[in-house]
Amino acid sequence: MAAAGKRMIGGVNWEEQEANKRARYDSPVTQSDTDSEGEFEEAENQFVEGLTKALELMIEKPDGRGKVRTAAHDEAKVGIFYSSHKQSFSLAFYIRRLIDYCGCSNSAFVLMLVYMDRVLSSQPLIALSEYNVHRLTMTALVLATKYLEDEVRTNSYYARVGGISTMKEMNKLEGAMLSILHFDLYVDPEEFDMYQSFIYGMKR
Repeated sequence: MAAAGKRMIGGVNWEEQEANKRARYDSPVTQSDTDSEGEFEEAENQFVEGLTKALELMIEKPDGRGKVRTAAHDEAKVGIFYSSHKQSFSLAFYIRRLIDYCGCSNSAFVLMLVYMDRVLSSQPLIALSEYNVHRLTMTALVLATKYLEDEVRTNSYYARVGGISTMKEMNKLEGAMLSILHFDLYVDPEEFDMYQSFIYGMKR
């Protein structure tokens, strides 16, 4: 996906975009900077809302299969993605936490959604539900971050941020999803643009 050491996806040089963002913080604050910061915050909020809504729509599909863990899931080695209970916090809160603490670009979250959709399409035993959405989201984001970003954290760190009990469990989740995806993490620019447009097109 990257060429000549540059992170290019969807026709955007993300390294250049991040450099421009850093330069903004290093410069003296002006009224236009304040306006730009407000616009940036609004765009971030729209992204969180759009991504949350996209995941909620995937959960709300009228499909009764695979919503809770069964023996069939364990036999297929996908039971690890299921929690025994629903989380007490909202999905929007969880997405915001990942954005704040994982230190990855929004493009990594777009890839995350692509990977989750691929998992749901290729593994008929799994249907997105309130019992697995957090684990699937965190695992897909770890894969996306490691594939796309230049700087990544340890799985121990990602486990703490994502509410996974141990690094060992995070490793197992990562391995299980890689197996389902056949270790194919490539996303072409057209597919990336389609999912990104889908996220930003979501309306509350």
